[in-house]
Amino acid sequence: MPKENYVENMLIHLLPLQEEILLDEQLRDDVCPSVGKELGRLLYILILSTRPKQVLEIGTSMGYAAIWMGLALKQVGGKLITIEFHERLVREARSNLEKAGLDDVVSVRQGMAEEMLDEIEGPFGLILQDGGTRTYKETLHKLADKLSPGGLFIADDVLFAVSAKRERPKRNMSDFNRDLFEREDLFSTILSLGDGLSLSVKK
Repeated sequence: MPKENYVENMLIHLLPLQEEILLDEQLRDDVCPSVGKELGRLLYILILSTRPKQVLEIGTSMGYAAIWMGLALKQVGGKLITIEFHERLVREARSNLEKAGLDDVVSVRQGMAEEMLDEIEGPFGLILQDGGTRTYKETLHKLADKLSPGGLFIADDVLFAVSAKRERPKRNMSDFNRDLFEREDLFSTILSLGDGLSLSVKK
């Protein structure tokens, strides 16, 4: 059995709704792929182990990652703020989070992250950047400033820097990765999980 299939069979969802969202994604061309089960379960573990009171997500989409994080935050008494630009996805995410019983844990806000960050108060114990690649570089400074000491900053899709077929996403992620690793207040690594994941801790 290929190792990818073995991993896929081992990792199960906590709610049937999560599987439904992933299947829905595969049938649509108007949403970007979610973080998937491997990163979803990692987020769940990280929240249970670090027990943050506040978590921030950039790029809600249909709410898949927010459900993983919300389920963990419900156990540790934390809250999640997640930002999504597209109004139709905000409606879908809110509906999915309500179905998951997490509408009291997760707040979905509609707008452009780079504009909304000035209005959102930290600090955050964990931040997930999974928005459009154009937002990564321009929001890095603000997101790092809102991270609490010892807090975790996670960015998805960082290996688009080498794997993206289009030049703009490739350049966006290459610039972001360079800036991320040049920051002296963060200690970072990259994992070849999915489309690449950076994991940083604030010193």
